[in-house]
Amino acid sequence: MGDGEFGLRAYLNGYKNISNPKAKRIHLKVSEGGLRQMGSWDGWRPKKIFGPRPVPSVLYLSRKYFGDSASRLMLLKEIIPAMIPYRFKGNKVVYGLSFLVSPLFFPILIFQMIKSWKLATIKLKE
Repeated sequence: MGDGEFGLRAYLNGYKNISNPKAKRIHLKVSEGGLRQMGSWDGWRPKKIFGPRPVPSVLYLSRKYFGDSASRLMLLKEIIPAMIPYRFKGNKVVYGLSFLVSPLFFPILIFQMIKSWKLATIKLKE
């Protein structure tokens, strides 16, 4: 979430973000760093069942700039779709199924969110 925070801080300090539709983009395909160090390519989909969901930096960014209430609403909106494995992201059928099976995983989701919230709280205090 470092790129997102940098962009948000720049915006809040009056900088303009100008998109160039003709610009070329090159992604670095490095083997380590960022969310890969935490075992995931997506901040909402941990690889370990009891890992924090979302990764704490997602909640840190949201809580720091938008507050706890908005962050709770974000969790309510995003947590169920985040149950879908990354390879199915955007698949409407699997998306619909995630809502049907979500009650079975509710205790795990609550545990993951609480873990993430606590870790984000530690970072916010730092």
